[in-house]
Amino acid sequence: DLLKFIGAIVVIIVYLILVLGKRDSVHSMIAMSGAAVLSVGMAIIAGFGICFYFGVYFSRLTNNIPFLLLGLGVDDAVVIVSEYHRAVRLADKKTATRESLLRATAEHAGLSIFITSFTDALAFLIGSTTVIPALRNFCIQAGMCVLLIFVFQVTFVMACLAYDWDRSSAKRYDCCCCFKTKAEEVDMHKPRGCCFVCRTSCLKPELLAVFLRDKFGKFILSTAGKVVTLVIFFGVLVGGAVGLGSLYKDFKLEWFLDDSGSVNQLLRLQSENFSGGEQFFVYTKDDMADYYAIQGELEALHADMLTSELIANGEFADWHHQFLIDSQDNAACVGSMAANGDSTPSEATPRLFTNEAKYWECMKDWLEGGAGTRYTGNVQFVSEGCNSRVQQGETDGCQETSALLTMTDEQRCAALSECDNFQASCDITQGIKAARTSARLALASTQTGQARYDTMQGLRAMVEGHNLGDAFPFTFQFMWWEEIGIIDEELYRNVGVCVAVIFVVVVVLIPRPRVSIFVFLAIVMSIIDVLGYCYYWDLTINGVVTVYMLISLGLAVDYSVHIGHMFKAEKGTSEQRALAAIYRIAPSVFNAIFSTFLAVIVLAFSTTYIFRSFFKVFFLVTLIAGLHGIWFLPVVLSLLGGDNGAVDTIKEIEIQEASGDDPEDRKEEQDHAQ
Repeated sequence: DLLKFIGAIVVIIVYLILVLGKRDSVHSMIAMSGAAVLSVGMAIIAGFGICFYFGVYFSRLTNNIPFLLLGLGVDDAVVIVSEYHRAVRLADKKTATRESLLRATAEHAGLSIFITSFTDALAFLIGSTTVIPALRNFCIQAGMCVLLIFVFQVTFVMACLAYDWDRSSAKRYDCCCCFKTKAEEVDMHKPRGCCFVCRTSCLKPELLAVFLRDKFGKFILSTAGKVVTLVIFFGVLVGGAVGLGSLYKDFKLEWFLDDSGSVNQLLRLQSENFSGGEQFFVYTKDDMADYYAIQGELEALHADMLTSELIANGEFADWHHQFLIDSQDNAACVGSMAANGDSTPSEATPRLFTNEAKYWECMKDWLEGGAGTRYTGNVQFVSEGCNSRVQQGETDGCQETSALLTMTDEQRCAALSECDNFQASCDITQGIKAARTSARLALASTQTGQARYDTMQGLRAMVEGHNLGDAFPFTFQFMWWEEIGIIDEELYRNVGVCVAVIFVVVVVLIPRPRVSIFVFLAIVMSIIDVLGYCYYWDLTINGVVTVYMLISLGLAVDYSVHIGHMFKAEKGTSEQRALAAIYRIAPSVFNAIFSTFLAVIVLAFSTTYIFRSFFKVFFLVTLIAGLHGIWFLPVVLSLLGGDNGAVDTIKEIEIQEASGDDPEDRKEEQDHAQ
């Protein structure tokens, strides 16, 4: 896991250098790329430290948080630096100060990343209300770290930008700030090449922004483009809705194991050649110590299990039933037994004892030297003297029952071969403190997660249907099957609450109903699509995938909110505002999508279910939610977002500069900036 994370960091740093920096030795932004990644590390350390201090423990799911934060932190850094570049471009070089530039940067970038960080953190913290401990701890840790990401972005990263302005204003190299360039003019929007190697003659500045505006933006905002967009996204929504309706619950403990590990290979071999249902036990407790009084109930439960479709044929070892069968073949015991109701005595319906003293006497003899010796490990008596065996004529213990429980039947028989008697202090008539009966489930009743949960509930209902006190069925796998029973309710409840909170936050922070309502629509559509297409990629509802789906809510918010926020701030007709929003923020959104993808791509080659599922969900959310943000939302806003006064002429100047033109007179630009 650590090697994967290191690999993701290296890839992200290289990408940040290419995205944030200019092809210039002074403005290469290499140091700022390192600062952006360092802020993520600071948030991880601080967030985990705070959570550990308050007792929120570390789990295997927590391993995914660094990959998540790496993508989110880089997204915020890209937005901040993009707005910083814009502020520098619009500023008067003679009067600009670092304070004025940072103030202009924070005006839009600060609010934009605050909206996304706040909604992300809120989604996680709401998810922490789940009853599943591992999921609750993950959400608390992720929510805390996301909040700290925002804090370090607007403090540490912004402070680094201030120092970067001082360095670049002094014409010092980015990689080696001890030295200055001899160039008379250093303008980040007129790169001079980097390290004497990377020239810029073939790479115009703001190439991505110009492409998104002139090619992509103009196409999707044309009449034909709008029709194509609406048809495509409607089709995607239908596919997502169908997949969401088909999504089902399933999980197996072995999914946590390495695919290439020897244990998983053994389990596959066993499944292919020796598959069988899960073994379980029915336990009775000391509230039913008087087994003599409940013989009939025990036999009724035995009969129900034999005829149940949940139990494999012949895979039922009931020590008490076997005791009754052997006793009716024992001349010393059968005289104190009578038929069970109207049934004819047989192995299926043995006689029941009618004399309590004889019942306990025959049981003691049966367990001491009869066929019942192999069941000794399944019974614990109230009298402690009955729970250990001694040799004939000896007084010390031979084999404790606790040791017998860990043995196979053959080992137990060998260990008890010389241990024929209970201790002298044994008073078996005090009753049985605890006992267990084993059985094996039918394979057909444990094929899917829902089937396993229904089987577990069916066994509980079967046992509770008899007057056996607090008797209960149990196997270790029940802990995972229990989760399957509630995980879908937990998922949909958390999704519903998060969507409601996202709606409130978007409406409050983007106080333009004609904008905020369509931002919310894009978010909801992307959530439906992400959840639905998980089904087509062989993902099921379980504790692991539920965590990742809740994460996707936050990321789905980010991409659409950035576009909606910039659309609100733009001037002109609805179509002009949509195109301006694409030019201004879509490059940052695209870089955020791509950087998040780079942060998790290393997990696509993982041999563990947890990391492969993480990659699948994040790939879907970056692709689907990202396209809803930079493609679907601008089209909808251009149709229904409304006009907002006259177009801002600064946009025309920015577009000219992005195309490589240098306006002769900047006075008009400066007046509008004022």
